[in-house]
Order: sequence, then C-alpha cells, then structure tokens
Amino acid sequence: MNHYEAAMLLTPGMSDKDVEKFVAEMREMLGNHGATEIDDGRVDRRALAYPVKKNTEGWYVFIQFDAPPTLPDEMKVELRHREELLRLAFIRRPSPAELAARAEAEAAAAAPAVEEPTDEPLDEPAPEPDAEIKEPVADEPAEPDTGERDDG
Repeated sequence: MNHYEAAMLLTPGMSDKDVEKFVAEMREMLGNHGATEIDDGRVDRRALAYPVKKNTEGWYVFIQFDAPPTLPDEMKVELRHREELLRLAFIRRPSPAELAARAEAEAAAAAPAVEEPTDEPLDEPAPEPDAEIKEPVADEPAEPDTGERDDG
C-alpha cells in the first residue's frame, strides 16, 4: 500500500452542498477501489494563477489515503468524463510511519557520537623534556662555483 493525496480542481459554479456531495462520492469511490484510511478532505475556494477552461476561480479538494499502486490509474479512467472536474492529480507521499522513521534516522545521524570510556587517566602529565639538546647538523658546503660551464 502506498500513501497518496488526490488533488482536484472543481468548477467555481458549484455550490457548497455540491462540493460536499462530490467529496463524499470521491471518498466512497476510493473505498470501492481498495483505498483505506481515507481522510475527510480539505476544501478551499481560491483564485487560479491562470485560467483553466476559461475559469479564473475554482474549488480545490485534497484527500489523503492509503491504496494499492493501481488505484490512481483506475480512478483517472473513471473520472475522465466528470464535467465539474477541471484537473485531477494523484501524488504519492511518504506515509506517516515513513516520515517518523526518516525523522528518527536523521536524529540518530545528527546526534554526537558517544566516546567509549578508557581505563587511562584523563589528566596525564606532560612528558619531561630531554636533558640533552642536540645541535642541528650544518649542511656541508657545495663545491665553489668557478664560473666555467661544462657543456660536454
């Protein structure tokens, strides 16, 4: 089962009751096609960014549910001829369980690594400096340059 969100754009001429009726039909249709954990849906009336089929406003409907991978294609075929439906998209989203597991993994990765305790004392005295100080060895001088070239 995958977690989906159905995003639908409906014509602006629909009344509130018609939109509620459409959402109820969609929830029932999703259930008939094997969807589970269907939410109540979120409905907003908004202005569109650009005209869609000569409409400048529309009803946005979002419904989240769990369903088999074949459901989006089946629903698109079934909803193809609905006049009140301007646009339809199914978005696969991570399920709440996947989100929780991902957040837990990120938190574990971000947590600082715990150092294992050792038997050695933490405050060790600094080592004693050597009593003898060794003088640096001077490099032997190279042969003096006589200015002559040996091109050979």
